[in-house]
Amino acid sequence: MEYKMLSLASIIGYSGMLLAVISFTLNNMIWLRIINSSGCLLLVIYGLMISAYPVSILNCIILIINLYKMAHQLITKKKPYQKSDTTLEGKPLEYGCYKAH
Repeated sequence: MEYKMLSLASIIGYSGMLLAVISFTLNNMIWLRIINSSGCLLLVIYGLMISAYPVSILNCIILIINLYKMAHQLITKKKPYQKSDTTLEGKPLEYGCYKAH
């Protein structure tokens, strides 16, 4: 039986794909974004290595979004998807038949 060695580009591509898939199994948004960003970075490198520029561009955009969302979350120290007690106009939200005081 003959074994075929994977190229460096393939190893980087499969590693990036694996990290991206693993990231979607996580519940913690910061860790999801860290792992997903690592996968995106590897897929950017992979796309450049094999001249698949749409792959690199897409993953570069996702990487930028992940970094922006992480920075915003860390700066505001807000939990992701944290509910607010006010509307966009600053008025208290109404819960069911009760009004917030």
